[in-house]
Amino acid sequence: MYSADLYVAERTMDMRVEEELSRAEARDLLSQIRSGQRGWLSRQGYRLLHRLGHQLVTLGEHLDRYGQKQSLPTEARVGGGR
Repeated sequence: MYSADLYVAERTMDMRVEEELSRAEARDLLSQIRSGQRGWLSRQGYRLLHRLGHQLVTLGEHLDRYGQKQSLPTEARVGGGR
C-alpha cells in the first residue's frame, strides 16, 4: 500500500510541475507580446522564411503542373494522336 501512495504522490507532483511550467511559459509569452518583442524570430529571419516559403510554394505548383502533364496519355502530350 505504501508504494501505491508514493506513486500517487509522485504523479500528483509531476502534474503540478507541468501545470506550473505551462503557466510560466504563458506568462513569458504574454510579457513578450506586451513589451513588443518578437521573441526569437528577428525581422530579417521572418522575411527570409517568408521568401523561402513563397519559393517552395511556387516550386510545388510547377512540379504539380509538370506531374499533371506527365500523367496525360501520350497522344495528348504529343499533339492529339496524329
